[in-house]
Amino acid sequence: SMDGDYAVLDVIEKLLSQGRSSRFNSRLIEKEQLALFVNANNPMNLDPGLFTVSGQPRAGVAVEKLEAAVSEELQRLQTDLVSEAE
Repeated sequence: SMDGDYAVLDVIEKLLSQGRSSRFNSRLIEKEQLALFVNANNPMNLDPGLFTVSGQPRAGVAVEKLEAAVSEELQRLQTDLVSEAE
């Protein structure tokens, strides 16, 4: 159902980009220093089912490198279990 999809996407949005310990922040901004920001967004009111990711690479970082790292994190959602700590 769309409500069930929204709930799952909402959890994914928070896991990826909400707070300093989020996956995008800890890896792409702090550890690898690829981006100034990376956001995941689940805008139910805009378009149900739409899920977006946006970001800005740091100076000197190719967009493709940031895109590849984002894709790896999205792939990780499909292959790895989410830890209780997350």
